Amino acid sequence: MPEPRPLPDDLAGRPFDRAALVERRRSKGRATRKDLVHPLHGVHSSVAPTTLLERCRAYAVRMRPGRSFCHATAAQLRGMPLPVRLQQSDPLHVAAVRPASPPRTRGVIGHRLSLPPVVQDLDGLVVCAPSEAWVQLGDELDLDELVEIADHLLTVSPLDPGASAADSIRNAAGRRRRDEVSHSAADSHPLARQVPAANPRYVTE
Repeated sequence: MPEPRPLPDDLAGRPFDRAALVERRRSKGRATRKDLVHPLHGVHSSVAPTTLLERCRAYAVRMRPGRSFCHATAAQLRGMPLPVRLQQSDPLHVAAVRPASPPRTRGVIGHRLSLPPVVQDLDGLVVCAPSEAWVQLGDELDLDELVEIADHLLTVSPLDPGASAADSIRNAAGRRRRDEVSHSAADSHPLARQVPAANPRYVTE
């Protein structure tokens, strides 16, 4: 079999889908050649992604509008001090908002939210805001871990632009169901103590 035709310059070294090949007058079959890797279903690249950021960029090729990176994935992208067990979590966490269905594909854990989260652009990726990610992790972290991350967000890493620290957490908590652990962690910080009990409106699956 002859050697594969070189990729267009703008696709070399970055993830793409078959539609990108067709747009550049390449056959869809080019995606099946042996010089490419397939980090996710429907995503192809000449270079295998190795970091979390690179894997997120690969998934972003097929990410539908209205979806965002959430939970542990958003927290890691934001540099939050997660426990080792979550840092070693391999699947990407991606959220969709009702009535849309969460993604179901290899290498991805899908979540369905009842209300749209606050999202921000992070190097071209749609990522849940820091306060949103912290609240989303309320069921996966113990009290001490939540307190450590809350302290990091309130004193080291910026929260959501245009809002005070207390407002950021209050707004995120209002989109999540009432959670005793989350609110105990919020109460542990002088600023977070301004946050009232959350509305049981924010539901994840």
